[in-house]
Amino acid sequence: MTQQLLRGLRSFPVSLRKFFAARLAVFLCILLMLGVFFRFVNIDHKVFWYDETRTAIRAIAAYPPSAVETIFDNRITDIQDLQAYQRAQPERGIITSLTIMAKDDPKHAPLYYVLVGIWARVLGDSVGVIRTLSAIISLLCFPCLYWLCRELFRSSLISWIAIALFAVSPYHILYAQEAREYALWTLAILLSSAALLSAIRVKKIQSWIGYALTVGFGIYSHTLFGLIVITHAIYVALNSSQGIITGKLGRVFWLPKSRLLKIGAPYLLATFIGLSSFLPWAKFIWQKRHGLRVEHLEKQVDFLYILKHWIFGLSSIFWDPNGSALIDIKAGMDTPWFYLIRLPVLGLIGYSMYYLGRKAPNRAGIFVFTLTGVGALTFLLPDLLFGGQRSTMLRYMIPSYLGIQLAVAYLLATRGFMTRLADQRAWRLVSALVVSAGVLSATISYQAESWWNKGNSYYNPQVAQIVNQSSDPILISHYSWYNATQLLSLSHLLSPKVKLQLLATPDASQVTGSFRENHQVFVYYPNDLFRKDLIEAGLQLDAAHGPGHLWRLEK
Repeated sequence: MTQQLLRGLRSFPVSLRKFFAARLAVFLCILLMLGVFFRFVNIDHKVFWYDETRTAIRAIAAYPPSAVETIFDNRITDIQDLQAYQRAQPERGIITSLTIMAKDDPKHAPLYYVLVGIWARVLGDSVGVIRTLSAIISLLCFPCLYWLCRELFRSSLISWIAIALFAVSPYHILYAQEAREYALWTLAILLSSAALLSAIRVKKIQSWIGYALTVGFGIYSHTLFGLIVITHAIYVALNSSQGIITGKLGRVFWLPKSRLLKIGAPYLLATFIGLSSFLPWAKFIWQKRHGLRVEHLEKQVDFLYILKHWIFGLSSIFWDPNGSALIDIKAGMDTPWFYLIRLPVLGLIGYSMYYLGRKAPNRAGIFVFTLTGVGALTFLLPDLLFGGQRSTMLRYMIPSYLGIQLAVAYLLATRGFMTRLADQRAWRLVSALVVSAGVLSATISYQAESWWNKGNSYYNPQVAQIVNQSSDPILISHYSWYNATQLLSLSHLLSPKVKLQLLATPDASQVTGSFRENHQVFVYYPNDLFRKDLIEAGLQLDAAHGPGHLWRLEK
């Protein structure tokens, strides 16, 4: 690493190069080790939220969602009976899991679920073991990010600084510890983008075959990889044009025939081959196309609500010390101070994009702006034009956030280490503050039981604590797919002494028999109809934990 950094520090006097390169190498190695540490420490500590339980049901236990409904039979049952729907079953293998996913929820690409299904059957199905797969995949992003930066900037120093920023990014650490496909999607984005730039540079058939394989890998990792295919298409079109944007907006593009044939034709063929490999799974998506709408993303919200999410999301790439941030925004408990402390991060991001556009090589600027813009505008424009909150789903912003990190890495490396500017020392201080913010955020996060990315399962640790501290507790809930997955999440936190009464329908007449001597009865996520029915049956409902939808039930 030291020799590579020496080549990046050409602006320093010869006598100082080795000194700075050695110190910088040690600093970057420390950040890499911290990045590895934060991805694995307490990996089973945070709540196994309801999206992760869906991973366990389909990919590990290989059950259809309807199977969970069978346990809602009005009888008293144990926590272990509920957890059985998240455990690997010897008689239910990967083929069964794939069949269930294809019929039930094909909008999720299958690759991650196949990998985690095999992983759990070989190494175990505990929460920590399942999440470890995502952590390992996140580590594979390091060399792919290095490769991408080398192709973009031709600089080892920028590549290492980009890896350091990625390693301690609190946003990426969160998704490296989650049993979902987002770490794999991140890996696919970086790998495929680097393969494309390499194929354009090398212009050999082997490199284009490699790119075709990465496109297939990417689309099987996440269906939103289609955004990356669009990103690459725009980049190839602009990069193959004569008169690349250099600040003169009036310049006209035209495609020279020779260059178009050398780049455009093999690119289109490789992309076609990669996407064609997805046709077997695309057939299942087409068959279920009428059920693919996600209504909660179309829920009408005001622009201020979207703006708050964007301010938080952009700043969370580097600074995220508040685990309840999104929960507070949704509950209206946010304050102006919450956003003021994030303004320096937003300023850094804005200046990084400006500096990249002014100083970076054209190919790098076009790629980073396209990667950032396509992902962001795909979700933001429909929200602004038609209403909805698609762009508030921060996990969908991974391509845009990667583009922003590339821009910040370029800024910090060039202004702090690769130029003779008088303010080098100030920019090195900025670099230290940025990585320190990430380390501090990750230090706070790894000790927490929950974080904002856990959605409505955020309060499950507090709910479980209330129930567990009660004497002879009985927890009552009625069936809905949402209630079932929340209970599956809660089952990892409840004490074995807790008994469950899972009702097929919200029927108060089934509850009265649950009152016995010394029992404390709780109701979890009752709908309005069930609460009304309980009150009419002469029972009293007291909120035990309002945000967690836990009620104490008494005669």
